[in-house]
Amino acid sequence: MKFPFIVFSISTAAFLILSGCATSYKALGFNGGYSEIKTTPDSFMVTFKGNEFTSQEKVMQYALRRASELTIQNGYKYFSVSSSTDRTKSYNYLKTNKNTSGSLDTNFSNIRLNEQGSSSTYSGTIMEPKLVLEIKCFKEKTSSNLIDAEYFLQNN
Repeated sequence: MKFPFIVFSISTAAFLILSGCATSYKALGFNGGYSEIKTTPDSFMVTFKGNEFTSQEKVMQYALRRASELTIQNGYKYFSVSSSTDRTKSYNYLKTNKNTSGSLDTNFSNIRLNEQGSSSTYSGTIMEPKLVLEIKCFKEKTSSNLIDAEYFLQNN
């Protein structure tokens, strides 16, 4: 009977450890990721959403990585970022823990109550970074401001 409990305990611990990690590079899911919309034959809106453990820099890197992949997948070699919008969400939280313990002694003529306790309050802000890039793809390098998609993927 202990075996199922051990398996459950290990599985629960693994889930809690893994769910506390930064968003990895993947399609949009429960814990964040990338998505895109094709706006014209050579333009896309690329979004990457992280969780509270993902840095803003990592979100930018993943959004540019997805932009590079889309550029190559659609037969282009270069792209430009025509706009970048930060859609980071922040959540404030307040948590109070209260611990009390006590005893109650009674007899028919005397009642005595003894209670001891402590409380603590935690507050903070949780940030979930989200970045939206509008990109335009090019077959030829028409400007020095274009990003080489293949080069970006090889070096980032």
